[in-house]
Amino acid sequence: MVVLEAMYFGTPVIATNTAGPASIIDDGYDGFIIDELKISSWRKRIVDTLNCENDLQLLGSRAKQKIRSKFFDRFCALRGNHDLLLLYESTYTGAN
Repeated sequence: MVVLEAMYFGTPVIATNTAGPASIIDDGYDGFIIDELKISSWRKRIVDTLNCENDLQLLGSRAKQKIRSKFFDRFCALRGNHDLLLLYESTYTGAN
């Protein structure tokens, strides 16, 4: 659920190659999938990601588009209703 929420708001996600995240994220396109057991993979991906601000914006935009186009209905159903997402959006927008 956290992966979907982050992507919904345009945050590129770095996640492990487990079933959930790996079935949602297209590695290098709208987020990153890494080997959960390799600390060096985590470190490299985080550093590389933070050093590419323009790429972060593009990844985030792709992530947001994917969730809103492919997962939005399921995401709303999991959360109970569309009103919660509107609350998230208004809170997020108000903080910027």
